[in-house]
Amino acid sequence: MAEEIKHIQANAIEFKIPIKNTFSTIDSLNKFGISDFTIDEKTKEIKLLNFDLENTQEFEVNIEKFIDNLIKNDNYDTKRKKETNAIESRYFERKDRLNLYKTWLRTFNLGKQERLRSLLSKAKKEVEIYRKNKK
Repeated sequence: MAEEIKHIQANAIEFKIPIKNTFSTIDSLNKFGISDFTIDEKTKEIKLLNFDLENTQEFEVNIEKFIDNLIKNDNYDTKRKKETNAIESRYFERKDRLNLYKTWLRTFNLGKQERLRSLLSKAKKEVEIYRKNKK
């Protein structure tokens, strides 16, 4: 479990972004290819974690683009500010976590291709069945 910490042993950064509408937020997340997130319906916040501390700047740039998109679509709660917290995850060491993260990314991208192939195959089968039943 991740917890907020006040010392140098942070091994992840948590971003809390205030939102207005959950469904619009999910659309924006999909648009930016963000698939690892938590939405808190009570507090109307989305939480994103960055375990790759070496690429924090790139991650933050992508978050700012995501926030700009939320603002553009009137879905960012401007009454509150984005929060950034250093956290410590104690389940895995930094090196193991980074390897897991990279594996998940590869798996996710390969999984996308497999799902697309599977959907295409199912669609072709459905078309064949439709054509046979139409005759």
